[in-house]
Amino acid sequence: MILSGENIPDYLDERPHLGDRVGTVTQVEMPDDGNINGVYIVQGDRGSIVLKQGLPWVRIIETWELTAERTTREANLFEKWTPFAEGLLPEIFDFDADNHVLAMEDLSGFAILADAFGADDQTANVERVGRLLARAFLNTSPFFLDPAEFSARLVEAENPELAELMEQVVFDQPWESEPLDHCHADLHEEFGEMLADPSLQARIGELKFIFRTVHEGLIHGDLHTGSVMVAGDDLRVFDAEFARYGPIAWDVGEFIGHLRVAAVALEFEGDLAGAKACDLLTARFWDAFEEEVRDGWSRRTDRTFPDPFLDRWLVGQYELAIRFAGAEIARRITGVGKANQIDALPEARMLDASRKLLGEARQLISSGRPAWI
Repeated sequence: MILSGENIPDYLDERPHLGDRVGTVTQVEMPDDGNINGVYIVQGDRGSIVLKQGLPWVRIIETWELTAERTTREANLFEKWTPFAEGLLPEIFDFDADNHVLAMEDLSGFAILADAFGADDQTANVERVGRLLARAFLNTSPFFLDPAEFSARLVEAENPELAELMEQVVFDQPWESEPLDHCHADLHEEFGEMLADPSLQARIGELKFIFRTVHEGLIHGDLHTGSVMVAGDDLRVFDAEFARYGPIAWDVGEFIGHLRVAAVALEFEGDLAGAKACDLLTARFWDAFEEEVRDGWSRRTDRTFPDPFLDRWLVGQYELAIRFAGAEIARRITGVGKANQIDALPEARMLDASRKLLGEARQLISSGRPAWI
């Protein structure tokens, strides 16, 4: 069953626990940003919910096939993360595996975190995300699960189609034989220099290998400032259809990359104070992650990993996360899925901001150290 505004009342009638929550349907709205999935905000005389349906194609490009099982992976992450998420995930009311439909909390009163920088202090919210990722590591990794349970969860969370899609858009498309197809013509020279750098290409190969082969914990898989919603000090992480077992540093690094994109966007909007405040968030985010990991390390089930192991692991995670951040930044400038905050700038400033971010992406991928903190 493919949901539509016309058949959703009938769908809710067939699932009384949802129908009772909504009551008589008064309005069905499809948000403008639902490009991949069918997403509906359903309002009734008793309440509202969001229905998210994974289709066997990309919603706006029906010739682009995509597994509908991605909603199963998203539902699995919400199930596994909810016990330790401390309210930072949307409430899930139902998962209809047959029709690939998630029914969840309506977040209409929330704003995308990417749009909130510069207006209000987001330090506490960014720290919450860091602590959530640390708890994901503490609760889903082989350090904290016995081998049998870890292996079972690894298989349960397999998401090969979406993992391959992320590989393609981050590590393949921007760096292959026709790399400039999605890159602004005025940036070809700058990005062409990156493509001609063999050491940089080798780093991208290393990152792709790690992304594909490391399975440390159950990761969100596409955690950026557009997949976090905030309302004051209330926060929800959503859109987890790329969830799988993978490198912890991917979630950490992707989020850091988007913090930097937000800071550069504010800088070229002329909000220098906002840009400076946004840049400080990278350290606060990482510090919150590290502090939470260290606080929970004593609960590990395998005591053969001593404290010095954790020290080295954290150093390596930070460097790897920064390299991943660079790859994500480069992709958002030159590949598909552009950074909206940068694209929204007037063209001259957009190009200057893009050049700055491309130079930084090259430095991050190469050095594993951010230059702005």
